[in-house]
Amino acid sequence: MHGLRFVLSTFFLAALTQPSAAQQFPSKPITMVVPYAPGGNVDVTARVLQAAIGDALGQPVVIENRPGGAGLIAGDYVARADPDGHTLLADRTGRSFSARSPWPSRPTSGSRHSRP
Repeated sequence: MHGLRFVLSTFFLAALTQPSAAQQFPSKPITMVVPYAPGGNVDVTARVLQAAIGDALGQPVVIENRPGGAGLIAGDYVARADPDGHTLLADRTGRSFSARSPWPSRPTSGSRHSRP
């Protein structure tokens, strides 16, 4: 009898709760930031992947070139973007996060301001 009460109360509680709406990703276009001038190997690679990523996710992918500062301008831009996953940094492997900045006043750090 006690077990039946538990099962019925669990059933009624489950029936009364509203299902939470899961947030769809991506909910807006994705921006892929390239820290080099247009036409370089990283830019060309990002543009080759642009259509495939857009088709797979169902949202357009915008390539935005932000050259200068040895990649710091683009890295700081991405680090300051909303942490919603809609702004990505397309860079060479390891350079952005392993290199120490020669500028002590650098406002962002790749290891501190990025999350997987």
